[in-house]
Amino acid sequence: FLIARRGVHVIPKTLFGRPSDEIRRHRRWPFRLRQVLTRELTRRQVGDQRRYGLPVPDHEILTAHPTLSDDIFPRLAAGAIVVKPALTEFDGRCARFADGSNETLDAVIYCTGYSYAYPFFARDFAEALDTTIPLFRRVFPVGVPLSRVEPSLMFVGAATAVGSLFPLAEAQSAWIAEYLSGRYSLPSEAAMRADVRKQYALTRRTYSAARPSVDLRDAREIGRASCRERG
Repeated sequence: FLIARRGVHVIPKTLFGRPSDEIRRHRRWPFRLRQVLTRELTRRQVGDQRRYGLPVPDHEILTAHPTLSDDIFPRLAAGAIVVKPALTEFDGRCARFADGSNETLDAVIYCTGYSYAYPFFARDFAEALDTTIPLFRRVFPVGVPLSRVEPSLMFVGAATAVGSLFPLAEAQSAWIAEYLSGRYSLPSEAAMRADVRKQYALTRRTYSAARPSVDLRDAREIGRASCRERG
């Protein structure tokens, strides 16, 4: 069974033989065009997801992080997976659902996402991250002297990527290598804080249905931004 509390847009990993994130990450195309292309190519390839029993999303495509899968639609069509609404309670191995139905389950796997946690930092510092201590492009803590956390403190992958996380992590790693080798210098603290505010506002405007904590980042933008700052 697939238990869905709310509808999400399910997009195949490949659309007509091409990686679907090539469309979602194509920065030269307006966001609205990327939405239309992703929606229409997905519809033409797999049809209306309501035909598979999936709930209707309450938001436009790409305004929140989609689910990517090449396998879910054939399995739903074959009856190998059955969609169920929100889970309301357990009674032993019996699971009851919002539509009044119940099923006996052998195991339950929770796929509810995760929160970033830093148990290896002092509690006051960990609690300040992303609040009073923002992360410049999700890598460098702003306003923290690097000497305080010798030899230095940087983050890789602490972001929601536009597309796969791996290109973003690679771009962040290359950026860190440039910084450590002396080929890149960080902007002023004021400039970094301004960039954090700008990127947060852009995320809220573009990905309006995403959770407030989500800060989406594109790997290619990381590289372009560091190039601009190097001059």
